[in-house]
Amino acid sequence: MLTGSEPDQEQRRGLFYDKKSQIEYGGGQVYVVSLTRRLRFCTMMYGLTASKEERQTTGSLFSQYSVVHANGHKVETVVSCTEENVPCIVTSHHGGLICPAGALLDWRDRICSLPVSERNCLKCCVRAIRWGAMFYPFWRAVPYRLRLAIGAVASRLPFVPFLTPVALTSRSIARKRQDMATIAQADRIIAPSRAIQRALERNGFPPDKIRFVPHGIPLLDRQPLTPGLGQRPVRLFYLGRINRVKGLHVLLEALQGISPSLFELHVFGQAVTKPERRYERRLQRMAAGMPVKWRGPVAHDAVAGAIASCDVMVHPAICLEVFGLTLLESFSVGRPVVATRCGGPDEIIRDGVDGLLVPPNNAAALGAALRGLLEAPNRILDLAAGIQTPRSIEQHVNDLMAVYREVMRNGEEEPRICIVAG
Repeated sequence: MLTGSEPDQEQRRGLFYDKKSQIEYGGGQVYVVSLTRRLRFCTMMYGLTASKEERQTTGSLFSQYSVVHANGHKVETVVSCTEENVPCIVTSHHGGLICPAGALLDWRDRICSLPVSERNCLKCCVRAIRWGAMFYPFWRAVPYRLRLAIGAVASRLPFVPFLTPVALTSRSIARKRQDMATIAQADRIIAPSRAIQRALERNGFPPDKIRFVPHGIPLLDRQPLTPGLGQRPVRLFYLGRINRVKGLHVLLEALQGISPSLFELHVFGQAVTKPERRYERRLQRMAAGMPVKWRGPVAHDAVAGAIASCDVMVHPAICLEVFGLTLLESFSVGRPVVATRCGGPDEIIRDGVDGLLVPPNNAAALGAALRGLLEAPNRILDLAAGIQTPRSIEQHVNDLMAVYREVMRNGEEEPRICIVAG
């Protein structure tokens, strides 16, 4: 009913993988793939547009399912499920569910603790645009209704770099509030961490609909650290998207004051968007002359080997991290983690036992924590010895099924589940 072998082709009708599901970290796509492999009688839809033909032939999109679980295309899925009277669950995988700028990071580069509003969000949204900070005082002086009207016009015109994104900011904030009101109509909202649960409640999501269900991973084989700690450089590594909110610039700044003979930094990941590629070039300039190895994206079936080739994971995010699947992967292989107190990692790492926690966006604190490990590498062995088996995907699925059963309306023994990805 819950776990076991992969569903057969009939059960997985509509399930397909896009190549980026296998190599990109953020782990949303990887999570969905892991989930669908362990749910029986499960269909995955990667984008709702692929189902237009089905809607035309059957008159509905989701009516044949016992429950629909939206991991992407959340607004469209909730609307369709409401129209068809099908139970719907939404998982908040990242801050974009409740943040118009996408990362729950305020204009001072601090984790945001305010609800969505024009007053609270405009400066963050404008600042997130390249060169936007310079234009903010002028844009703020424009009356709100006029900003909305300008945004409505801009949305219908050809895209103009800088001008179109700025013109759309107030409209995007208003749209985010509308989208949240729609998503709140779902039967349940899954919060993978207490941090995102508090953020959801702060933004008006009904507490009685929110369920705290931490993620899990397919467990990897635990592997011993490579011998020679103390006689060779410590191999630090980062695994994830190369994006500014992940804080790699803070990590490089932290390492600049440490002897390069003590460490290597291996960066596993890729920059996908144009801003990410600009950021990657900035990082490469910062890292000039440092022992940094840019390893590129890693296929998911090669993650264990990549982690095992290193000693300590560093997760320097400056935004609110809803969970942290890569932290669980590192623990599963037996590698301790140094991370910022940015939400999910606070709830995964036992500070001083299996890893270290430092304040976000604080290069001095991060540098001090890393220096302590690099100058006394036996501490790495102690932290590795303190790692417990992390939460598995099977445990996660069992808890998720309990939420599915809360909302199912027909009491089936073998519920048919639709996972919407995006």
